[in-house]
Amino acid sequence: GRLVNAGEATINGRVAGGAVNSGALTINAAGRVENGLVADGGATVNAGRIEGGAVVRSGVLTSSGVIEGGLADAGLVKATGTIAGPIAVTGKLIVGDGTATGEKLTIAPGSTLTGVVTVPVDLTTGRSNFLAAKGAAVSAARLDLAGRLTNASGAYWGALSLSDAAIALTPEA
Repeated sequence: GRLVNAGEATINGRVAGGAVNSGALTINAAGRVENGLVADGGATVNAGRIEGGAVVRSGVLTSSGVIEGGLADAGLVKATGTIAGPIAVTGKLIVGDGTATGEKLTIAPGSTLTGVVTVPVDLTTGRSNFLAAKGAAVSAARLDLAGRLTNASGAYWGALSLSDAAIALTPEA
């Protein structure tokens, strides 16, 4: 059946009828939500699999697992793992937890992405998070590089490529 959670719940198996969360919901690595997830407030943590897409109306979705069937994000999503399908961001989609730690989010081939994706960068340590979107339609999307964007010698992000080419550093004028 369908899970409607306004308190605290943990999913370790299969929920066939979808889920709605306005409380604290954890989907463990062995957990699977079929027929979609609606986050309507609260905090949702996904380490497993969401099938049928996810809609984040409000609250926070933290995902290190798989989201299949797309994502409609009007809240806050912090993601690593994989997202497949149409992805429409009107809220905030951050790669990782917001710090530059080398985490990676993969947008599956054949997916579409609209809106802004935030990629944490720290030039003082040389670390950044990564967005892999090879084979996905991302021309309607924007990248927002956030964090420490100038290093000690004055280099900063001067040009960004959405191909496999490296990002160029340019001396600050």
